[in-house]
Amino acid sequence: MCYIVGNKTSHDYLTWPEAEKKCQRIGNNGHLVSIHSQSQQNFIRSLQRRRESIPMWIGLNDLGTEANYKWTDESTYNYSNWASGQPDNYFRKEDCIHLVVGTGTWNDNNCHENKYSYICKAYNGMCIYAPLFIFKILHII
Repeated sequence: MCYIVGNKTSHDYLTWPEAEKKCQRIGNNGHLVSIHSQSQQNFIRSLQRRRESIPMWIGLNDLGTEANYKWTDESTYNYSNWASGQPDNYFRKEDCIHLVVGTGTWNDNNCHENKYSYICKAYNGMCIYAPLFIFKILHII
């Protein structure tokens, strides 16, 4: 399994749909990352901190039905780490989830107006995808 972290400069940030498409182009069932436990959350948070704590898209969203959260990789939504007061669907326009700067907690935000970095997860033994920041994980956390 590989975790691929998007570039850290703001001119390389993507909207949530753009980030998900980029993750899918990696191949090997690549998607924005899904998180299913506190240990996975801690690992993903460590990746965010390596990028100077910038906001990062993850694969959770409620694009289909409000408050019915789903992961882009179709895995079960069985863990959450929402920031205080979240999700709030501010102005009824927030359907995509990102990691909050400084805490790594989750916030819903506008999928199409905001551009952030991102974290992909792919099931790829080779983990070759330059120039992104790549971590090869031998075991599922």
